[in-house]
Amino acid sequence: MATTTAMSRRQEAAGMTTAMGMVAVAETVDPAAGRLDLAPPRRIRPLGRLGELRHLNLSHNSIAGRIPPPLISGCRRLKNVLLHGNRLHGELPGELLSSLRRLEVLDLGKNTLTGSIPPDIGNLVNLKLLVLEFNNLTGEIPSQIGKLGNLTMLSLSSNQLSGSIPESIGNLSALTAIAAFSNNLTGSIPPLERLSSLSYLGLASNNLGGTIPSWLGNLSSLTALDLQSNGFVGCIPESLGDLQFLEAISLADNKLRCRIPDSFGNLHELVELYLDNNELEGSLPISLFNLSSLEMLNIQDNNLTGVFPPDMGDRLPNLQQFLVSKNQFHGLIPPSLCNLSMIQVIQTVDNFLSGTIPQCLGRNQKMLSVVNFDGNQLEATNDADWGFLSSLTNCSNMILIDVSINKLQGVLPKAIGNMSTQLEYFGITNNNITGTIPESIGNLVNLDELDMENNLLMGSLPASLGNLKKLNRLSLSNNNFSGSIPVTLGNLTKLTILLLSTNALSGAIPSTLSNCPLEMVDLSYNNLSGPIPKELFLISTISSFLYPAAQ
Repeated sequence: MATTTAMSRRQEAAGMTTAMGMVAVAETVDPAAGRLDLAPPRRIRPLGRLGELRHLNLSHNSIAGRIPPPLISGCRRLKNVLLHGNRLHGELPGELLSSLRRLEVLDLGKNTLTGSIPPDIGNLVNLKLLVLEFNNLTGEIPSQIGKLGNLTMLSLSSNQLSGSIPESIGNLSALTAIAAFSNNLTGSIPPLERLSSLSYLGLASNNLGGTIPSWLGNLSSLTALDLQSNGFVGCIPESLGDLQFLEAISLADNKLRCRIPDSFGNLHELVELYLDNNELEGSLPISLFNLSSLEMLNIQDNNLTGVFPPDMGDRLPNLQQFLVSKNQFHGLIPPSLCNLSMIQVIQTVDNFLSGTIPQCLGRNQKMLSVVNFDGNQLEATNDADWGFLSSLTNCSNMILIDVSINKLQGVLPKAIGNMSTQLEYFGITNNNITGTIPESIGNLVNLDELDMENNLLMGSLPASLGNLKKLNRLSLSNNNFSGSIPVTLGNLTKLTILLLSTNALSGAIPSTLSNCPLEMVDLSYNNLSGPIPKELFLISTISSFLYPAAQ
């Protein structure tokens, strides 16, 4: 469920592109020179005689080959060299870097360059922008980068760089952005507290460790902090709550423990908060619900406890994604959640939430696309308790509804046939739901999975199931279905899993099932009769077929 968040819009406006919800430095000089359609790929011709050349921009073409030192070594007045998004390979020539002392912009991102970053990079004392992202560079980051006193932006992301981050980078007081995510960097974060102009620090997807330093709270200009997917341990520093301009923070996929700091309630500009996949504990700070600008709240896969404030839906008016799965939250789903008019995703899987699902859910939430309450203790005993399904029919973007593994009873509403035709997954497994599958289920033409096993459903399987041409999995086992298997299931030319065991189905197995690319079929423990159609033995994809004697 990718969405364009406020953080990503801000970064794109600053000449950046997003990756994993955070940022990667990209083209930073206007590529208005146009695109050269070179087929087959061509090499750069020598330009060394152009002694007055100041700006060279050949970005986003199909230029191949190595960067030969004689290429531009005679162009000593060059200020900008942009070769982003080509097919250049080989190593960075150190002698070339030594000759371009006036260079201010060097952008070689998104090529296939190899080898290490030459120590000669430290000779480019006028350099303001260095972009080497999305290459295959190896070795350590040279400490000589610390000599580039005018550098404002450093992007080394998506390479194979190793070793520790040089402490000398902490001397570059003009830096506004450091992007070094998706490498093999190790060690701890070096002292960077003197970088008072730094607005973006992206070190995600490395092998960094140790604790998150408290001095990060002194980087008063910071708007985005991405440390996800590393090996950080210990507690989240309270000092991060001092970053009054912070718009996005990701500390996901680490080994952080302790509580979420109360000071996070001071981050009034915060739009995105990712703390998922850690070992955080305790209840959510009540101050967190004062962040009216918050659009993304992802705290999944922790050990968090407590209840949600009854008025949370009124205090987080801009919330778009509410992701709290795999924790130990209990209590009710606040009805005020229905007031989140911007909400797109609600996911509370594997908690201890109880009570009923608010009937108003979806009534005024046109953008809602995912509702996943799987694995809780939610209840429904009468038609009114199922009112939320009728409300969700207002959500034209709905793609997933899952209320499996709860304590739902009562009759399955016919309203499921009126859900958005965009719906791809509908799951109600492991409940005590009665009633029949309505014929209108055939309206859900984009359904990929229909999971209703382990309930008390009855009646015949509707022939309209054959309208679900995109269905990949049909799981109706352990119910009380009767009648024959519809021959229309043979229309499901994408069906790979068919699970109908432990029902009261009768009659013959339809030979039309041979039209389906089945991989797994379970028809065991029914009242089926007759031989297995020989056509089913011709299904080359099938790996599991269960059809023992009638129960």
